[in-house]
Amino acid sequence: MDDRQIDIRTYVSLSIILALFIIVIFGFFHLRQGPSPNLYQYETFTSKEQIQLHIVKTAADNFEPISIATNVKDSGYMGINAGFFYEGNLLSVAIVNDDPANGSPADFGSGGSNVKYERGTFVFDKVAKKTSIQAVQSAADIQVMNRGSYWAVGGISMSLNDLRWKERAEKEALPAMYEARLRSGILYDEAANVYATVTPDRVTAEQFRQAIYEYMSIKNIIGDGIFLDGDGSAQLYVREQHIHGDERKVYAMLRLLQ
Repeated sequence: MDDRQIDIRTYVSLSIILALFIIVIFGFFHLRQGPSPNLYQYETFTSKEQIQLHIVKTAADNFEPISIATNVKDSGYMGINAGFFYEGNLLSVAIVNDDPANGSPADFGSGGSNVKYERGTFVFDKVAKKTSIQAVQSAADIQVMNRGSYWAVGGISMSLNDLRWKERAEKEALPAMYEARLRSGILYDEAANVYATVTPDRVTAEQFRQAIYEYMSIKNIIGDGIFLDGDGSAQLYVREQHIHGDERKVYAMLRLLQ
């Protein structure tokens, strides 16, 4: 047997070993993360101003806020970015059943409060099967039927049914309200569905809100929503679409469960 035959057999053997290794690693990752969620609907919408919205619709009980420290697309989960943060500390509510996503309720940056401000907070009451927007600073002020059965995430009120929405958004200190930025938000309808929405276009808060208003009007959706964090933090990851902002890490997201 010449050296050439040995080299070919060695190459084939190493290739098989490498392929098996990749299969094992992939299988382990799949088992760890579980099957990919599929109980959602993805669509796009383009407004009269040619602003494109990427929308993920699912039942409110199919989302929950969690703490991460990576870009949403690299988190191992599907979903959308959550509220505001600074240096790893959550500045917006991110809580499930009175349990903040990033620590204990008394800890700064845990997700147990909207730091400094009463801000629009998206709440899903699992017992009442209702969604609402509540302006709170502390998660302890959230009104639900059972404190062991809800989730909430903070942002800034969109006030979609209020002509004076800008006053409220300014009071809640919406960052870069009049600047052209990537934007994200979540909406609800009367059937307790959630619409996670991101635009990769650089727009003002008013333009983003107007595009959402147009979408809801065309779809005959009655509801409301909040702005989430924006610009490079505006991120969405599902099978059909990856929007990764400016590749930055975010520290909380709304995760699709199924």
